[in-house]
Amino acid sequence: MCSSDLAVRDTDPSIDVLVVQKENGYFRVVPWLDQGFIFFGDKVPTEEEAKKLARQSIRLPHFLLRHSSGSIIDELEELRSREMPKWIENPYLRHELFLILDDDLCCEVGNYRLCYDREMGLVYSGKEVTYG
Repeated sequence: MCSSDLAVRDTDPSIDVLVVQKENGYFRVVPWLDQGFIFFGDKVPTEEEAKKLARQSIRLPHFLLRHSSGSIIDELEELRSREMPKWIENPYLRHELFLILDDDLCCEVGNYRLCYDREMGLVYSGKEVTYG
């Protein structure tokens, strides 16, 4: 086979994010994965904490990126800067994006409501969130 016969499969873009839950001003991993660690956005996580956070990676659904991948990345970067400004000082977390869930394990990203379910993983209601 010569190089001109090679083909690259065209795939949908994807973004991996680290999932955390915000509760009472601190962050933690989702409840069924670990009850022991809490993290503060204004403190640089230790190496051990950063490794624990780095294991919370999930891939965002393709539909989020098809509509506005640049703005989704911008939104997640702005959220990281606002909520956890010191975390970029940790080399394990410097380039990571985070999905910050509320008490119900849900959040709004790119006009969609996403929820993290123990059995099903990341789910959405099928409707865009409307503002106004």
